[in-house]
Amino acid sequence: RRLVLKYLAVEPMTDFELADRTGWQQTSIGKRRGECAQAGWVAVVWANGAKLARPAPSGSAALVWEITDAGRAKLREIEG
Repeated sequence: RRLVLKYLAVEPMTDFELADRTGWQQTSIGKRRGECAQAGWVAVVWANGAKLARPAPSGSAALVWEITDAGRAKLREIEG
């Protein structure tokens, strides 16, 4: 979860982009990002009234995630 928060604090990303940056498998980082979303630490980026998505390696749409204020607070707590 710390890695998800750390990387999303720099810039919004898809699960695939998070996997590339962290070296984790997409399914593993996606699970951690899902836990962060349930906790309210990350949220989908909205643009022009729609959820923002970018192409995944398969060509399908992948949602773009960003850290929330609660996520920034949690990251500060974790990193001390």
